[in-house]
Amino acid sequence: METKQTKTENTETPNELGFTNCDSWPTDTSRGGRAGRLSVWWSEDVDLEFMYSSNHCIDMKITKEGGAIWRFTGVYGWPESNEKKNTWKLIGDLSNQWSGPWLCGGDFNEILSSEEKSGGQGRDERDMEAFRDCLADTDLKDLGFQGYCFTWENRWRNGGYIEERLDRFVASE
Repeated sequence: METKQTKTENTETPNELGFTNCDSWPTDTSRGGRAGRLSVWWSEDVDLEFMYSSNHCIDMKITKEGGAIWRFTGVYGWPESNEKKNTWKLIGDLSNQWSGPWLCGGDFNEILSSEEKSGGQGRDERDMEAFRDCLADTDLKDLGFQGYCFTWENRWRNGGYIEERLDRFVASE
């Protein structure tokens, strides 16, 4: 999921990567954010049933050739501290609608611990705790990462450089 791409970029990129299908939705720019799209790309051997979509998530049931059924939710979390509770409520509500395997990933706009941030002021411990509680309450486990640990940077090079691990995948079972 990429929130700062145009519709053209979102339809050209999947073809370059070998995907045969693409769908996307505009993101919410009402609070001054940059225009962009939430996108999902898939191949012919997968059947997707879109369950729910909004400015902050794309939720779908996926059936793979051979019959394996699971759920994927792509997330773009609310970036404002006073709105983050909406992300955790959304994930909780979606969790109550499914009991099978679930993969949830994207930009949660939050970190789980202070080690997932470098530079700038520290994050509010209550925000991180709310994220940890959300994952525990929904039985979702962080899948970790390989390679460089930070997924976002502010690109400021003159004294205010910040990096954070805002993007991740979590899964049930």
